[in-house]
This record gives sequence, structure tokens and C-alpha cells, in this order.
Amino acid sequence: MSQKRAVYAAFRKDDPEFKQRDQKLAKLEKRQPKPVTTLIMKERPEPRESFIFIKGDFTRKGDPVTPGVPAILNPFKAGPRGPRPLRPPGPGALDR
Repeated sequence: MSQKRAVYAAFRKDDPEFKQRDQKLAKLEKRQPKPVTTLIMKERPEPRESFIFIKGDFTRKGDPVTPGVPAILNPFKAGPRGPRPLRPPGPGALDR
């Protein structure tokens, strides 16, 4: 919101009505309470155990599995924290 006001103010420097409204809006924004933030995810000291589910049933655990690349695929070069995660392409990467 403040970015929009800043851009608009650059084009409306001489408008006294805009200055008055802008000051009033700034006072109202200062009175507005700040949103509460909280930590929702935290790195675990040790990764959680993962298992193959028997017939897809999460209540029946099969063999344990570890992070990595399936043996049928070419191995990735491991970095300091293991294989690099796959990420989607950035914005505009698929535009042609």
C-alpha cells in the first residue's frame, strides 16, 4: 500500500487535496495494530523416520527409507546437505 502511495505522490506533488488525504491515511496506518508473527516450521535436529506404507496404508509401516536418488537414476552430486532439491523454473522462464 505504501508503495502505491509513494508512486502516486511522485506524480501529484502540487495537489493539496492529495497531501491532506495522504497525511490522514498515514496517521490511520500508524494506529493499525501490527500483525502477529510466529514460527511455523523449524529444522529438526534429526530427520523424522520415513517408511514405505504397506498397500498405501499409513498405519502399516513397511521398510524404512532414506533420502536419496533411486538406484535406477543417475546419482546427483551431493552438496554439503545432500542432493540439491529440484525447484520449478523462475517467473518468465517458460514464456516464449
